[in-house]
Amino acid sequence: MTSVMVGSADVTNQAVLLSPATREIQVIVKAGGTIRGTVHKCNGGTVLLVPSSMVAGDVGGSHSCNPDGSFEFAGLPPGDYYR
Repeated sequence: MTSVMVGSADVTNQAVLLSPATREIQVIVKAGGTIRGTVHKCNGGTVLLVPSSMVAGDVGGSHSCNPDGSFEFAGLPPGDYYR
């Protein structure tokens, strides 16, 4: 199970428009989690995913957006992540 919080609102499985004024985003991942999303007008940009508490052995990840703006992080270890 994965959930996505913007501030105190659960936005799992919802489209969310992000801006510089967007409150903190928290992504919560359970064992073997997958995060999928779409970045509107990504234009080949990169999506970063970083554990909220970096300790020895933690790694983040990055993926380029597909031509349609979609991305996917699969097989993620449990934990909280920042975008």
